[in-house]
Amino acid sequence: MAYYDPIFYRETVALQVSMLILSTTSVALRCLARRKKNAGLKSDDFWAIAALVLFMAYLGFSFWGLFNGGGLNLLTVPPSVAESGLKATYGAGILAILTITAPKLSILFLYRRIFLVDKALRLASTIMLVICAAWCLASVLPLAFKCTPVKKAWQPLIEGHCINMKTYLLAEEIPNCIMDLVLVFLPVGVIKKLQLPTVQKINLCIIFALGSFVSLISAIRIKLTQNQLTPGEWSLV
Repeated sequence: MAYYDPIFYRETVALQVSMLILSTTSVALRCLARRKKNAGLKSDDFWAIAALVLFMAYLGFSFWGLFNGGGLNLLTVPPSVAESGLKATYGAGILAILTITAPKLSILFLYRRIFLVDKALRLASTIMLVICAAWCLASVLPLAFKCTPVKKAWQPLIEGHCINMKTYLLAEEIPNCIMDLVLVFLPVGVIKKLQLPTVQKINLCIIFALGSFVSLISAIRIKLTQNQLTPGEWSLV
Protein backbone atom coordinates (compact mmCIF):
# COMPACT_ATOMS: atom_id res chain seq x y z
CA MET A 1 0.00 0.00 0.00
CA ALA A 2 1.32 3.43 -0.97
CA TYR A 3 1.08 6.34 1.45
CA TYR A 4 1.09 9.78 -0.15
CA ASP A 5 -0.92 12.97 -0.65
CA PRO A 6 -2.60 12.59 -4.09
CA ILE A 7 -2.46 16.31 -4.88
CA PHE A 8 1.19 16.62 -3.83
CA TYR A 9 1.94 13.48 -5.83
CA ARG A 10 0.32 14.73 -9.06
CA GLU A 11 1.93 18.17 -8.86
CA THR A 12 5.36 16.78 -8.09
CA VAL A 13 5.25 14.11 -10.79
CA ALA A 14 4.05 16.64 -13.39
CA LEU A 15 6.89 19.02 -12.51
CA GLN A 16 9.60 16.38 -12.43
CA VAL A 17 8.51 14.64 -15.64
CA SER A 18 8.42 18.02 -17.40
CA MET A 19 11.94 18.82 -16.22
CA LEU A 20 13.13 15.36 -17.25
CA ILE A 21 11.74 15.82 -20.77
CA LEU A 22 13.32 19.27 -21.10
CA SER A 23 16.73 18.22 -19.79
CA THR A 24 16.82 15.00 -21.85
CA THR A 25 15.84 16.88 -25.01
CA SER A 26 18.46 19.55 -24.35
CA VAL A 27 21.30 17.06 -23.88
CA ALA A 28 20.15 14.94 -26.84
CA LEU A 29 20.09 17.98 -29.16
CA ARG A 30 23.52 18.98 -27.88
CA CYS A 31 24.99 15.59 -28.72
CA LEU A 32 23.17 15.51 -32.08
CA ALA A 33 24.65 18.89 -33.01
CA ARG A 34 28.12 17.54 -32.21
CA ARG A 35 27.54 14.53 -34.40
CA LYS A 36 26.30 16.60 -37.35
CA LYS A 37 29.43 18.74 -37.15
CA ASN A 38 31.57 15.59 -36.99
CA ALA A 39 32.99 16.91 -33.73
CA GLY A 40 33.67 14.66 -30.78
CA LEU A 41 32.16 15.27 -27.37
CA LYS A 42 34.11 17.70 -25.21
CA SER A 43 34.51 18.02 -21.44
CA ASP A 44 31.51 20.33 -21.17
CA ASP A 45 29.37 17.80 -23.07
CA PHE A 46 30.38 14.95 -20.77
CA TRP A 47 29.51 17.04 -17.71
CA ALA A 48 26.13 17.88 -19.26
CA ILE A 49 25.50 14.15 -19.74
CA ALA A 50 26.65 13.49 -16.17
CA ALA A 51 24.20 16.13 -14.93
CA LEU A 52 21.36 14.37 -16.75
CA VAL A 53 22.31 10.96 -15.33
CA LEU A 54 22.53 12.41 -11.81
CA PHE A 55 19.15 14.09 -12.27
CA MET A 56 17.62 10.76 -13.30
CA ALA A 57 19.11 9.13 -10.20
CA TYR A 58 17.71 11.97 -8.08
CA LEU A 59 14.27 11.40 -9.62
CA GLY A 60 14.49 7.73 -8.71
CA PHE A 61 14.98 8.58 -5.03
CA SER A 62 12.35 11.30 -5.27
CA PHE A 63 9.70 8.91 -6.63
CA TRP A 64 10.66 6.38 -3.97
CA GLY A 65 10.02 9.05 -1.35
CA LEU A 66 6.74 10.08 -2.98
CA PHE A 67 5.31 6.59 -2.50
CA ASN A 68 6.46 6.52 1.11
CA GLY A 69 4.81 9.44 2.81
CA GLY A 70 5.15 12.09 0.10
CA GLY A 71 3.27 15.22 1.18
CA LEU A 72 2.20 13.64 4.48
CA ASN A 73 3.31 14.09 8.05
CA LEU A 74 5.54 11.05 8.56
CA LEU A 75 4.16 10.68 12.09
CA THR A 76 0.84 9.66 10.54
CA VAL A 77 2.20 6.74 8.48
CA PRO A 78 3.49 3.31 9.59
CA PRO A 79 7.10 3.38 10.96
CA SER A 80 8.42 1.22 8.10
CA VAL A 81 6.94 3.63 5.53
CA ALA A 82 8.33 6.65 7.36
CA GLU A 83 11.79 5.06 7.44
CA SER A 84 11.68 4.35 3.70
CA GLY A 85 10.59 7.93 3.04
CA LEU A 86 13.43 9.34 5.13
CA LYS A 87 15.96 7.07 3.40
CA ALA A 88 14.72 8.37 0.06
CA THR A 89 15.02 11.96 1.29
CA TYR A 90 18.56 11.27 2.52
CA GLY A 91 19.66 9.92 -0.86
CA ALA A 92 17.80 12.60 -2.84
CA GLY A 93 19.45 15.37 -0.83
CA ILE A 94 22.96 14.17 -1.64
CA LEU A 95 22.11 13.63 -5.31
CA ALA A 96 20.55 17.09 -5.49
CA ILE A 97 23.91 18.67 -4.58
CA LEU A 98 25.74 16.59 -7.20
CA THR A 99 23.05 17.41 -9.79
CA ILE A 100 23.44 21.13 -9.09
CA THR A 101 27.23 20.96 -9.36
CA ALA A 102 27.53 19.11 -12.68
CA PRO A 103 25.91 21.85 -14.85
CA LYS A 104 28.18 24.45 -13.25
CA LEU A 105 31.23 22.41 -14.25
CA SER A 106 29.80 21.98 -17.75
CA ILE A 107 29.40 25.75 -18.14
CA LEU A 108 32.91 26.44 -16.88
CA PHE A 109 34.47 23.91 -19.25
CA LEU A 110 32.41 25.48 -22.04
CA TYR A 111 33.86 28.90 -21.22
CA ARG A 112 37.37 27.46 -21.28
CA ARG A 113 36.71 25.96 -24.72
CA ILE A 114 34.98 28.80 -26.55
CA PHE A 115 37.05 31.60 -25.00
CA LEU A 116 40.31 29.74 -25.52
CA VAL A 117 42.49 32.77 -26.26
CA ASP A 118 41.42 34.82 -23.25
CA LYS A 119 43.93 33.91 -20.52
CA ALA A 120 42.14 35.94 -17.84
CA LEU A 121 38.85 34.11 -18.38
CA ARG A 122 40.56 30.74 -18.48
CA LEU A 123 42.24 31.53 -15.15
CA ALA A 124 38.95 32.74 -13.65
CA SER A 125 37.23 29.59 -14.94
CA THR A 126 39.92 27.40 -13.35
CA ILE A 127 39.48 29.18 -10.02
CA MET A 128 35.70 28.75 -10.24
CA LEU A 129 36.13 25.05 -11.06
CA VAL A 130 38.08 24.61 -7.82
CA ILE A 131 35.53 26.65 -5.86
CA CYS A 132 32.60 24.65 -7.28
CA ALA A 133 34.27 21.34 -6.48
CA ALA A 134 35.11 22.54 -2.95
CA TRP A 135 31.52 23.76 -2.44
CA CYS A 136 30.16 20.40 -3.58
CA LEU A 137 32.40 18.51 -1.17
CA ALA A 138 31.64 20.93 1.67
CA SER A 139 27.91 20.51 1.02
CA VAL A 140 27.77 16.74 0.54
CA LEU A 141 29.86 15.66 3.54
CA PRO A 142 27.84 17.51 6.23
CA LEU A 143 24.63 16.25 4.62
CA ALA A 144 25.86 12.65 4.42
CA PHE A 145 26.97 12.76 8.06
CA LYS A 146 24.33 15.14 9.38
CA CYS A 147 23.39 12.71 12.13
CA THR A 148 25.40 10.73 14.65
CA PRO A 149 24.95 7.83 14.18
CA VAL A 150 24.28 8.21 10.44
CA LYS A 151 21.18 5.99 10.52
CA LYS A 152 19.44 8.48 12.81
CA ALA A 153 18.73 10.38 9.57
CA TRP A 154 16.09 7.74 8.74
CA GLN A 155 15.52 6.40 12.25
CA PRO A 156 14.92 9.64 14.16
CA LEU A 157 13.77 7.98 17.37
CA ILE A 158 17.09 6.30 18.16
CA GLU A 159 19.63 7.99 20.43
CA GLY A 160 21.99 10.49 18.87
CA HIS A 161 21.93 14.00 17.45
CA CYS A 162 21.70 15.80 14.10
CA ILE A 163 22.89 19.16 12.81
CA ASN A 164 20.56 22.15 12.49
CA MET A 165 19.25 21.78 8.92
CA LYS A 166 18.10 25.40 8.64
CA THR A 167 21.63 26.60 9.36
CA TYR A 168 23.06 24.03 6.95
CA LEU A 169 20.71 25.05 4.13
CA LEU A 170 21.64 28.70 4.49
CA ALA A 171 25.37 27.89 4.58
CA GLU A 172 24.96 25.73 1.46
CA GLU A 173 22.62 27.89 -0.58
CA ILE A 174 24.12 31.37 -0.16
CA PRO A 175 27.46 30.37 -1.77
CA ASN A 176 25.48 28.50 -4.44
CA CYS A 177 23.56 31.67 -5.30
CA ILE A 178 26.79 33.70 -5.47
CA MET A 179 28.44 31.12 -7.74
CA ASP A 180 25.46 31.20 -10.12
CA LEU A 181 25.74 34.97 -10.41
CA VAL A 182 29.49 34.75 -11.05
CA LEU A 183 28.94 32.16 -13.80
CA VAL A 184 26.37 34.42 -15.48
CA PHE A 185 28.58 37.51 -15.60
CA LEU A 186 31.98 35.84 -16.02
CA PRO A 187 32.09 36.11 -19.85
CA VAL A 188 30.62 39.63 -20.12
CA GLY A 189 34.04 41.30 -20.15
CA VAL A 190 35.21 39.04 -22.98
CA ILE A 191 32.06 39.69 -25.02
CA LYS A 192 32.70 43.43 -24.85
CA LYS A 193 36.10 42.90 -26.50
CA LEU A 194 34.70 40.88 -29.41
CA GLN A 195 34.78 42.49 -32.85
CA LEU A 196 31.02 42.34 -33.26
CA PRO A 197 28.27 44.89 -33.87
CA THR A 198 26.88 46.35 -30.62
CA VAL A 199 23.51 44.69 -31.19
CA GLN A 200 25.10 41.24 -31.37
CA LYS A 201 27.10 41.92 -28.20
CA ILE A 202 23.91 42.93 -26.41
CA ASN A 203 22.16 39.79 -27.65
CA LEU A 204 25.00 37.60 -26.35
CA CYS A 205 24.88 39.34 -22.97
CA ILE A 206 21.12 38.78 -22.81
CA ILE A 207 21.59 35.07 -23.55
CA PHE A 208 24.11 34.69 -20.74
CA ALA A 209 21.97 36.87 -18.44
CA LEU A 210 19.11 34.38 -18.82
CA GLY A 211 21.18 32.20 -16.53
CA SER A 212 20.34 34.65 -13.74
CA PHE A 213 17.02 32.78 -13.53
CA VAL A 214 18.97 30.06 -11.72
CA SER A 215 20.17 32.66 -9.23
CA LEU A 216 16.57 33.72 -8.70
CA ILE A 217 15.68 30.13 -7.84
CA SER A 218 18.59 30.04 -5.40
CA ALA A 219 17.35 33.24 -3.78
CA ILE A 220 13.88 31.70 -3.43
CA ARG A 221 15.43 28.63 -1.80
CA ILE A 222 17.20 30.90 0.71
CA LYS A 223 13.96 32.70 1.49
CA LEU A 224 12.15 29.40 2.00
CA THR A 225 14.52 28.46 4.81
CA GLN A 226 12.46 30.88 6.86
CA ASN A 227 9.62 28.36 6.54
CA GLN A 228 9.55 24.90 8.06
CA LEU A 229 9.99 22.92 4.87
CA THR A 230 10.76 19.24 5.04
CA PRO A 231 14.08 18.15 3.48
CA GLY A 232 12.13 16.46 0.70
CA GLU A 233 10.20 19.62 -0.15
CA TRP A 234 13.46 21.61 -0.08
CA SER A 235 15.20 19.34 -2.58
CA LEU A 236 12.18 19.64 -4.90
CA VAL A 237 12.63 23.41 -4.96
